[in-house]
Amino acid sequence: MTKKNNKDNANVVASWVTGINRMAEEQRRQDQKLHPTKGQLRYVVDYARLINAHAQRIEVFSEMAHAQSGLLTFAQAQELINYQITGMQEAIKYLSEYIKQDEGGTD
Repeated sequence: MTKKNNKDNANVVASWVTGINRMAEEQRRQDQKLHPTKGQLRYVVDYARLINAHAQRIEVFSEMAHAQSGLLTFAQAQELINYQITGMQEAIKYLSEYIKQDEGGTD
């Protein structure tokens, strides 16, 4: 009787694994229906936030350089702005990879 129970348990586990795999495959198909895919979308949002953060820092550095209190010299501000622009360009490059449309489009 133990051998039969083990075999029955193995069949139940195998059917669960098959069912779970089928559900996961269906979820992958659903996720791939949009472009960017659901998995890529979090990267799109993250890179967009990063670009925004760089832009905000550029604005702050500019304001600091133009402030009457002389928080930053124009040379210092320009150096910091150039660094932010470099970071922004990298983020834009990666973002464009995620939002680039395929030649054939998606179904």
